[in-house]
Formats: sequence, C-alpha cells, structure tokens
Amino acid sequence: GRVIGLLGQARAQVEAGAGPEEVLWTLWSGGRHPHGWSERLRAAALAGNRSADHDLDAVMALFDTAARLAGRYPGFLGIRTFVEMLTSQQIPAESVADRGVRADAVRILTAHRAKGLEWDEVWVVGVQEGTWPDLRERGSTLRAEQLSADGIGAGPRAADLLEEERRLLYVACTRARRRLHLSAVDSPDDSGDRPSRLLLDIAAHLGIEVGRARAGRPLHPTSLDGLVAELRSIAMDDSGPAELRAAAVERLAVLAGERDDRGRPLVPLADPESWWGVREPTGAPGPVRDPEEPLSISGSMLDTVLACPLAWYLQREVHAETPRGTATSFGSIVHAVADFVAKGEVPAELGAMEAEVDRIWGELSFEARWQSEAERVEAREALRRFLGYHERAERELLETESGRRARVDVVTPSGVEETVTVTGFIDRIEQDDSGRLVAIDLKNMRNIVPVKDIPEHGQLGIYQLLLQRGEDPSVAEESGEAPEPAALSEVETDPARETGGAALVQLRIDEGRGSTQARVQFQEPLVPDDSGRTWIESRLGEAVEVLRAADVVATAGPACTYCAYARTCPAQPEGTPVIP
Repeated sequence: GRVIGLLGQARAQVEAGAGPEEVLWTLWSGGRHPHGWSERLRAAALAGNRSADHDLDAVMALFDTAARLAGRYPGFLGIRTFVEMLTSQQIPAESVADRGVRADAVRILTAHRAKGLEWDEVWVVGVQEGTWPDLRERGSTLRAEQLSADGIGAGPRAADLLEEERRLLYVACTRARRRLHLSAVDSPDDSGDRPSRLLLDIAAHLGIEVGRARAGRPLHPTSLDGLVAELRSIAMDDSGPAELRAAAVERLAVLAGERDDRGRPLVPLADPESWWGVREPTGAPGPVRDPEEPLSISGSMLDTVLACPLAWYLQREVHAETPRGTATSFGSIVHAVADFVAKGEVPAELGAMEAEVDRIWGELSFEARWQSEAERVEAREALRRFLGYHERAERELLETESGRRARVDVVTPSGVEETVTVTGFIDRIEQDDSGRLVAIDLKNMRNIVPVKDIPEHGQLGIYQLLLQRGEDPSVAEESGEAPEPAALSEVETDPARETGGAALVQLRIDEGRGSTQARVQFQEPLVPDDSGRTWIESRLGEAVEVLRAADVVATAGPACTYCAYARTCPAQPEGTPVIP
C-alpha cells in the first residue's frame, strides 16, 4: 500500500506539470508515504558499505542531471522528456546497461568500461589538455577520497590526479591487439584546444611525430548523423542523377528500418517523420501580442526588439534561452556589492567589498580553476573602478536599485496612437548641481557600447523618460518585468521636470589615456523635436509596431556576433534553409 500511495503521489505531480527535481525528491524522500530507504542507504554508506556509497553517488548524479537539464530547458523539461533523455544516452555508465551488443558491432565505451576487454583496432579520441588529463577536483558524496591514515586530509594532489589519468590512458591504449589510433583537437586559436601532454609523451617515447590532419570538414561524414545528413542531401538534390538519388533513398529506408532488441529505431533521424522543414510552414494566428492587451516595455527589452525582433521573440516569448553563464553571475555579484556600499551596508573600502565577494564566490561554477582565479581578479578590478566612481561623487546620490514605471503616449510609424507602460530598474539615481536627475546604469560587459550608439541608446533613454515622467502607482502590473508596488521609487518626480541625462558606467573598462577610472558613457538630456516628442518616444512607437505585427523578422546587425540563435537564423549563412 505504501508503494502504491507513493507512486500515486508522483503520478499526480507529473499530471500537474511538476518538474523532474520535484518528482525525484518525492520518490527519494517518500513524500506523504515515508519509506526510510534514503536513511538506510545513508547509514549503510557511513558504516563503510561501498555499494551503498556508490548508490548515493548515483542518486546525487541523477539529481544533478535533472537540475542541469531543467536549467538548460526552463519551462519545457517535464518528467517524460527527462526520462526519454536518460534512456537515449548511448554510452552506458553501468555494466548492467551494456548488454545485447553484437560481436561485430563497433563499441563506444569509456576507458573505465573498457577494462579487461580487447579488440584488434582501438580509437582513443579526445586526448587533449583539459579533457585527458582532467585535473579538476573530484570526489564522492561522502568524500572518502580525503581519508588517509592520518585522518581527513585535503584530498588528492594535482600530481596524484595526473598519475591516475596517465594510468587510465594506459588502460585505454592497451585494449588494442594490433593497431591503436589516438586523436586530439589542435585549435588554431591561442585559447583553443591543444593535444594532451600525455599524447606528446607517448609520441616522444615511441620516437614518432604526431600527425596533423587537414583542417576543415572531412570529405565524408564520420558519424551516423552525418551519414544520414549526406544521404538526405543527395536524395533531395533535384540536379543530381536519378540513380544516385534513388540509391540514397534506398539506404535511408534501410537505416530507418533498423531496430534494436526492444524494437526501438537505431537510426531515428533516417525516418522522414522526424525531419524538419518538409512540412508546410505554419502561419501566425494573429499578432505577437494580443491587440486587446496593453503593452509594457522595459529598458532592456526596447533595444532587443528593435535590433532583431526574431532574437527578442525567441528569448522573451518562446523562452528558448541559453544557460546562464558565469558572466551573468559575475555581474550580479558586483552589482549587489556596489548596492551594499551605496546603501552603507558594506564599508566603502576595497578590502571589505572583496570579503563580501569571497563569501559567495565559491558558489559560482567554473569549468577550470584558472578561470575562477582570472574572473576573481576581474571582479577586484571592477570593484576598484566602482569605488573610484562612487567616491569621486560628481553628483549627489539619491537612490539605488530604483524600480519605476510610467504611462507614455506614443505614435507608431504607421500613425497609430497607443499608450504603453514603460518600466525599468535604475542602478543609481543621482542629482546634479542644477537639481536635475541623472540615471546611472552600472555595466559589467567586456565589450563597450560604440560611442555612436550612446546618443540614442534605448535603455538610457527609457531611464530618462522614467525620471522625467515619474511613476504611476495606479498602473496595473502588466508585465513580469514591472516592479512591485513596494519597489517603486520614493523620490518624487515632476512630469515636466527636466532630466540631466543618463550614463553607462563601464566597470570592466578603464577610461583610457593613462586613467584607471571606470569609463563613463554619458547621454545628453532628452530634448523634444518640433512635434513635441523626444527620440525615445519615437523609438517606443517603432517597438509597438513590431509587437503588434503578426510576423517577427530576423535583422542582421552588430549583435549577431554574440547571438545565441545565429545557427538557426535565416539572416545568417549558417541558418539559411537548405531544404527546397
């Protein structure tokens, strides 16, 4: 009865749309039907049971995988998709999962799984620095690797890890009876991949040179997916010989019909039902935003909408987001410490600021220790630049992290009048000698905004508009980005008040010409044109027309260099449709 009750609770969570982590935790803890398995497993592991310790590590790995995939596909990863991803993994981590392999098949294994096995010919791939040897710190849930005869130590040294990796490579290489192939990537970029020191040691020991493959794509595909892609390309090439196209179709049919022992397709990509682009394009049922719903536009949203509507749509509307990198966390930490200093919660001293950073820096995830150390140095320099700006005090600081909103009447390029809600969070509000308010945005970008873009930088223009028009507490919350009423600014503003401009303070970039102060990019105050409107109101009108349109258009521009959607963008060569 307890098991049935637990499964029923988990099923109810799945049907309610719960994520994998929530369902896994219910099964692990027992939810409303405690089973005690987790406590028994922990007790057995602490008693020295290696199998229980291994099982705990496996459970932790399962939760880590769920968390990683949930972060990669926010809002889309359900328990069914999660299970499908796990079952589709092609390299088994456990011996019990590796069964039913035919003797004449090519086997893909980890070095650990290959122990005790031999083949006439073996390929060991990925023998490059950072991958083999992998000198990152590692360990099990109970940190058994830190135990020694003298008690608990610091764990394996880097030299010990290197020797372990060397022995593991030896195991991989000695699986070959007749011929052994080792390969690595040698990137032409200074910061790219390099062949492993272990590969070079082997070559030096044998007295041979490491051969270099020709750069570029191989003449023929070297993977099953690549083979399917080449066959598809041949089959759909109207200018190709009919016999060649027929042969490609025949081979695709053979691949699509292959099944494993459980009846699952071995080459699902060969099935035309799985191909993208062969069906008729779908049409938009209506505008991007409901015409009956009011629009809300934030400072960060405006520039994205106008620079490339497709990128904005994929990121904000579809939530096809890429994982947040350490650069985002870097900026969040520096912003938080800067705010603490401005509010007097942390002394305006570099040592105290660094102590606050160190308190949470260890929570960031970096691929390598050197990256963490390099970014930590960058964080120190960013804090130093902020402290210099803060202490210089060219204007009086009134408020930090101020959430504001206002209603603005705009006219679209087509002549349609509409009222939009403008929202934004301003890092610092300062007041100049003339009593004018100045919006300050702290930036942690590696790349500076071009000087020519500052006069009509959308985010700064929005901030000026918010300072000029003030906030309207009666405006309903119409956007997930709009500030809560409790977060609204307490600084009173006059709708007719003149602003003193706005500025980006670049905390990662020096002012130049020998100065180590933060570079400040200043935008002049808003000035109405002959029609009584400012340039930012015109830009808002352009954004409204985009949001009210039925189609989103890909627009090429400078941001394409860093765009996460370039490979699927029709405005880029790599995103051009290849299916007629």
